[in-house]
Amino acid sequence: MAAGEVWTGPGLASYWMHSIRPPGPDSNNRITARELEVIELVVRGLSNREVARQLELSEQTVKNHTARIMDKLGVRNRVELVLHAMRERLV
Repeated sequence: MAAGEVWTGPGLASYWMHSIRPPGPDSNNRITARELEVIELVVRGLSNREVARQLELSEQTVKNHTARIMDKLGVRNRVELVLHAMRERLV
């Protein structure tokens, strides 16, 4: 890691980019302003607890937001969420 960032080789990054499944049935829903705030903090590498503290929410609310975001974007985990957000320039 350098300056808080995680580095990976091109093979693994390519695998992650190609393993993201197409958007699910909920993909027509727009990302809310609050969800964008959550995405931004997740992309910065904050844990659910840290996001909750930053946004003055409960940790469960952050988990709910994250699950809803992943459903809307059709991604399966936080890594895919971060890659999708960066690729689509959501933050």
